[in-house]
Amino acid sequence: MGKKNSVLLVLVTFLFSGCAVHNSIQKTKKQISDIDSSTKRIEVKVDSLSKEEINAVSSARADIGTKLSELGDKTEKIENRITELQELYRKRTPNANDTTKRSSSEIYNIAYTDFTKGNYELAINGFRKFLADFSDADNAQYWLGECYYALEDYPSSLQAFKNITLNYPFSKKVPVALYKIISISKTTNDTLATKEYFKKLMDIYPNSAEAKLAKEMLADTTQKK
Repeated sequence: MGKKNSVLLVLVTFLFSGCAVHNSIQKTKKQISDIDSSTKRIEVKVDSLSKEEINAVSSARADIGTKLSELGDKTEKIENRITELQELYRKRTPNANDTTKRSSSEIYNIAYTDFTKGNYELAINGFRKFLADFSDADNAQYWLGECYYALEDYPSSLQAFKNITLNYPFSKKVPVALYKIISISKTTNDTLATKEYFKKLMDIYPNSAEAKLAKEMLADTTQKK
């Protein structure tokens, strides 16, 4: 049994006994109330008592008050702990209506919306969640690369685009992914990678818009030199 299941089992066991604990607490509170009432009745008859008896009653009353206060504090701590455990159990128990359980399209759309708003960190979390849960995710993989690129995290962006060429070789996103790899490699002055992926783009997608853009980009670089 896993650690998580063990914790849940303890919580379930504790909560099933919660009613008994609650009843015990209520009984204790009633006993406290009864004792308190009894000592008050004794004080009502105090005029008929001797000085020694009055002192004894006062001392007993003070002692009982201290004990009742301590018992009340312990009772309150137990009730608070029960409430905490019930809340913990509620959070650990799957809820069919939990709004965090979103469909694949919802996860993707929320992540894409975050990307368009420039919330790149949130978008990255959303796309990574989508990629972890769903296998057919070449679009999410592409936008993940764009998020990292916008944050100028070029190594992560490069890897995200490479994953498209490796994991989704027949995806429509492969040409643009190759172009982005060439662009990043050029930016980071990785000449070997720039040539390698430019050759792949020209060999596999020679008539693509990305091939034309790559030619223009590299030609412009050559002219500037």
